[in-house]
Amino acid sequence: LELAGQPAVGARVWGEIAFGMVCRALPREQSHAVTLELAAELGLSALLCSAPGALSGGERLRVAIAAALAPGVQALVLDEPLAFLDPAAMGQVLTLLAARRRRGLAVIMAEHRLEALHGYATRLVTLKDGHIVADGPFAAPHATAPLTSLGGAAKRPGPPALAWSAISAELGG
Repeated sequence: LELAGQPAVGARVWGEIAFGMVCRALPREQSHAVTLELAAELGLSALLCSAPGALSGGERLRVAIAAALAPGVQALVLDEPLAFLDPAAMGQVLTLLAARRRRGLAVIMAEHRLEALHGYATRLVTLKDGHIVADGPFAAPHATAPLTSLGGAAKRPGPPALAWSAISAELGG
C-alpha cells in the first residue's frame, strides 16, 4: 500500500476503500455496507467524498488499511503503519487491528515505534542484516528500550523489528 499523493484507483476515498471489495468480487450491496463500516471504524466517514490526494499522510494510511481489510482477508502485512499517525489516529488503528486480530486476522507489522505496540503485539522478531537475531513474546523490555535520535527523528537503537500476532496459526508457521 502506497502513500503517494495521487489515488491508486479511485478519484474519491469511497472508491479507494471499495476497491478492496471489488478485488474480492463482493456483491455490490455487501461492498457498499462493508465500505461504510470500515470508514466508520477508521474515522473516515466524513472523508468518503474527498479526493485521496487532499488527505493528510495519516488519513491516506487509514484509507489504505481500510481498503486492505476486505472480508475474507486472513493476513495483513504492514510496513511502519504508525509512522504518519498522531496519537489519536494511532490508537484508533491499533484498536481496529486488535479487534480484527481477535476475529482471526493475522497482523504482521514492521515497526520502529515499539512502545506504541505495548498491549497489542504478542510476538517480537528482531532482524539484523536479513537474519533473525531475536524471537519471542512481546514484553515490556522491548517496548521501553531507550530511543536515540538519528537525524532529528526518534529511533530505537538497533535493527527494525517485526511484531506480529496469530501468525503461526494463520500462516502455518
